[in-house]
Amino acid sequence: MCDFFSAVITANGQVFHLPSNSHSGIVAHYKLTENDTRSEMRDKARFFEYEWDGEGKVPENIKAILRGRDHPQVVLDAAKVLAKNLKRALDEPGWGLTGDGAFAGEEYADLRWKALIHEKCPHEVAKEIAVRSLHSHGETIKSLHPLVSNIDGEKGFVVMEGYSIAAPALTKSGSVDVSANATFTAPALTKSGYVYVSANATFTAPALTKSGSVYVRENATFTAPALTEVTGYVKKAKGAKFDAPQLKKGKK
Repeated sequence: MCDFFSAVITANGQVFHLPSNSHSGIVAHYKLTENDTRSEMRDKARFFEYEWDGEGKVPENIKAILRGRDHPQVVLDAAKVLAKNLKRALDEPGWGLTGDGAFAGEEYADLRWKALIHEKCPHEVAKEIAVRSLHSHGETIKSLHPLVSNIDGEKGFVVMEGYSIAAPALTKSGSVDVSANATFTAPALTKSGYVYVSANATFTAPALTKSGSVYVRENATFTAPALTEVTGYVKKAKGAKFDAPQLKKGKK
């Protein structure tokens, strides 16, 4: 469940979230007081971990998506509201992400990304959230809004097989996985995570200077003339084309 949406709900009903969906990260970032053996033995946990992927109906027994036991009613109430809002946000891409919406805060960059890549996201909402912080978790995409400039999240994204995507404003991203027979062009991209170019795919990034490991499969083409640093390995399959004349062998 942590793979999509996780939160921490304090004993007084406050909800905390980060786009990484890491409970420990949330606790550390917001400087929440950790639960300990003494507090748990006294049935007075300081916070409760919430986990739900938002699929299907909102659980009738809300405790099913909360860790711990003896949940205060205020925590159960907060969890129910959060679950209902999350369900609506997934069913109606774009809902709650702007203005004073339930998920308009910066900490919901993962939900903004989820909505942005959904084909049913309203154009006016997409235009507004595309320029804000976004956090991906390895989702497969068919298109990318032209205003997107930065995508956080190590897992990055996957360009769907056979699709062609241009990302004119993108300057930084997590991993980029270009599926077979797909094309991805990012003229302004300067930094990325792991790069994987599948068979017969094309990835063009003329401004890219630093990336994670690079794997270019059979008959694929990866063009990165400005690339000088790869923080990992480099693999090039038979028939692949990898144009990176400035990449030093010592950095491979």
